[in-house]
Amino acid sequence: MPPDSIETWVKNGLMDSETISKRFYEEVVCWTLTEEQHLEIRKKFDSYVPFEAQAHWDEETFTKYLAENSQSSSIPLLKEAAPILFSLMVYLSTFPLTIHKKNSEPPTLTYEDLIRAMHWLQLDPNDGLDRTKSPTDRRRYLFLGLADISDDFEFNKSEEMDISARKAFQVDDHARNWACINYDENGDEMYHDILDLISSDRMQYVDLPWGPYPKEDFVGLATHLTPPTRLRQLAISRARFKVLVGFLLAEYLNDGKIELSMDLEAVDSSAEIIVNSFCYGTGADDVITWPRFEYNLSENTSCLFTSIFRQIEKLKRGPDDRSYSDYDTYPPENMPTGYILNLATMSQFLSSFGSSMGIEDPTLLFEYEKNKPSSTSLTIDHLISLVKSKPEDQWDTKILLISGTNVSNRETVIFGALLGCNDIDGHRSALFQLAPYHDTFRGTYGMGARWKTESGDLSFGEQDEGFSMVLVARMDLMKVSQKITDKGIGTYCSTLWRGSWEM
Repeated sequence: MPPDSIETWVKNGLMDSETISKRFYEEVVCWTLTEEQHLEIRKKFDSYVPFEAQAHWDEETFTKYLAENSQSSSIPLLKEAAPILFSLMVYLSTFPLTIHKKNSEPPTLTYEDLIRAMHWLQLDPNDGLDRTKSPTDRRRYLFLGLADISDDFEFNKSEEMDISARKAFQVDDHARNWACINYDENGDEMYHDILDLISSDRMQYVDLPWGPYPKEDFVGLATHLTPPTRLRQLAISRARFKVLVGFLLAEYLNDGKIELSMDLEAVDSSAEIIVNSFCYGTGADDVITWPRFEYNLSENTSCLFTSIFRQIEKLKRGPDDRSYSDYDTYPPENMPTGYILNLATMSQFLSSFGSSMGIEDPTLLFEYEKNKPSSTSLTIDHLISLVKSKPEDQWDTKILLISGTNVSNRETVIFGALLGCNDIDGHRSALFQLAPYHDTFRGTYGMGARWKTESGDLSFGEQDEGFSMVLVARMDLMKVSQKITDKGIGTYCSTLWRGSWEM
């Protein structure tokens, strides 16, 4: 016989938030977890439950789990970051729906909640819910779970719809046929998250040979379930995000084997600098809107959340699981020592580059900080020869660091160059800034990365286009500029929101 109508499902209580969430849990277990992973998560969840009657994790339990998998030097930072991370997990446990609990009830995570939160946090693009998820989707889930402010922030709707449409299709080639726009005149991404979920073939109460109802039939129900506050009306406060970033940086190099002692003052400084970039400024009341969060996390600090992804992934990995993880990190075996480079600054720029450049034992070519003797007596000619030298190993990575004072405002600035192996045409190199903003300027494929000018200076990029750095021959002055023109993107890509500038 024909299937019941959607209206009948609603009347029978099959389409309320609680029932949908329970059904979604069953789909996650069935389609995205192996039996071994499911058993491992269950085992670890139960091991932290003090007695069977509780059957949930509260904030204290979740914090205990994180603490047991963190470096001892990170624990002071965890005390402030744990409530933020727990609220993120609680939000994702019912995502994309809103399930209201009694105000008197403190937030908790049941086992089913934990499974759902893990799914959204460690998103599989092909999760069986029809629309292919893009990396932007995952970043958006993080933003929504961290947002603590709502307001009528200004934005260009047409421009945001174009950006959203473009990023929805930035997926693997084999999955592009299942990608589709998720911001249109019917609603933004939050609306489409709900529409995607409730209209998915696997979430419908229809058996063969009857086909599922089309997505269009669920528009009215999705509109009813969508919260009134939309994505671009939300923001993350500066103070909240800085607390989280500090913990993420402190834990970035934690491989579970080597105990690292992080300088918490240096971590705090690096966290402040990263937050400056997310806030597009240094004001205490600055906030992070969705466009700012998406830009910085996608273009500037794509690996920032690696440490929490790794912590959550451990829940489904057994003690004998030696398989590759996307969240593995490799602390330097022989950390170069100097005035600028330390574990905190290493974590800071690795939040941009991750382990993709194989930075296990970086070679510190040159480090200069005003009013302190250089760690080396290199001449400009010797430095240039080192920059151009053929790497001894295919993963050889070289670092150049310069710290000084901006002559216009006396502000401390730090710039650097990260040079990858076989960097003949520049596409494996990048320039970066570590203070007072955190920024990356990646090399453009096929364009020359560096050369010695006629005056003997060491130059990176062209001064009339894109981002460039010039270390003068006497090695005590550097010229930095970013020029945004209509001619092209330059050897090193610019950061558009900062406009054209020089120092």
